[in-house]
Amino acid sequence: MGPYFQHIENLALQLRQQLVLPAEARLNPALVLAHMEVDVYESAFDIPGLDADAAARLCNPDSGFSGTAVEICGQRLVLLNPSHTLERRRVTMMEEVAHFLFGHTPTRINVLDQLLPTREYHAKQEKEAYAFAAASLLPESEVRALVDGRRSIAETVLHFGVSRPLIEYRAKTTGWWTSYRQLSAA
Repeated sequence: MGPYFQHIENLALQLRQQLVLPAEARLNPALVLAHMEVDVYESAFDIPGLDADAAARLCNPDSGFSGTAVEICGQRLVLLNPSHTLERRRVTMMEEVAHFLFGHTPTRINVLDQLLPTREYHAKQEKEAYAFAAASLLPESEVRALVDGRRSIAETVLHFGVSRPLIEYRAKTTGWWTSYRQLSAA
């Protein structure tokens, strides 16, 4: 694992330590956000006063919108696209945790409705947020358990609530890709 990903891995492990959550335990992103005093809205339609047209655009499966973190009247909240899979929404929540923890500054704010400005970040910040989200949800030790045969791909998906593409991403970023490919080809 290279120094960049090792740094991200260490930050993800620090988060788990602060939560007193062992590597083999499933991380609940909604509880992490609650601990940070951030409200989670599963759908834009749940936000009181939000224009119905704006809510519909945010909930559209083809919108490219996964989620966003915003502050409204001093309250931080995360809004998710309910048309995405549970695994994708879990990653999105942890990406928003990363944006908060790392103090990322949005590059652009889109206003779909006076009440809800959505934010966009630099590609580098998005990469960092995704890397942190993936490492938080599936620690390197658990990728190693997978390639060592102590847990199957299907068990990993179910136990950690992650997608197979996220497992593949983690296998690549942790240096276990060759072993993972041999395992998944068998």
